[in-house]
Amino acid sequence: MWLACRRRGLSLGAVADTVAPGIAFGQAIARWGNWFNQELYGSPTTLPWGLEIDQAHGGQSGVLYHPTFLYESLWDVALGFGLILAGRRFTLRHGRLFALYVAGYTLGRFWIEGLRIDPVGGVDHAVTLLELRINQWTSIVLFVGALVYLWVTRNKDTEEIVVRASHKQDGGGAADPALPADQADAEADTRRAPGGP
Repeated sequence: MWLACRRRGLSLGAVADTVAPGIAFGQAIARWGNWFNQELYGSPTTLPWGLEIDQAHGGQSGVLYHPTFLYESLWDVALGFGLILAGRRFTLRHGRLFALYVAGYTLGRFWIEGLRIDPVGGVDHAVTLLELRINQWTSIVLFVGALVYLWVTRNKDTEEIVVRASHKQDGGGAADPALPADQADAEADTRRAPGGP
């Protein structure tokens, strides 16, 4: 993604901020694959929305389990809408909206991982460290990193410049119809050309 943005002369932070809500919604949809695969489930429950899990996937007959995949799906939907609202209300440029996504996602993932009892990575148990799953430790590291980024860039309020790399390097290049600036330049060149109006 970084290479594509650089070749197009796009701000990586601006692109990341733009796609952040979509990633959250995409993850919400993708989590339903866990239902078909009977994975990402939690401890036994008597709640009416509990899931039956086949014995081949680690479940017991007649026992219902927390559908943690559903909890994460709902969390991601809420996160996606929260990011849209935050992006409209606050000035979250330079990758800060994406950092907010990372913080929000990992916060929910840490909680959901704590509910899980299903095996991970093809083994009969989850890998843990100090009684926390590896995924929880990963969430902690990413959550802290996102908060640090938000703090470090809190006063960064300059406009993100979006310029094609070719224009920066040689002062010209073919007009890109997706960029209004290129369209204006092309129209100006046409007016200045011999025989032009």
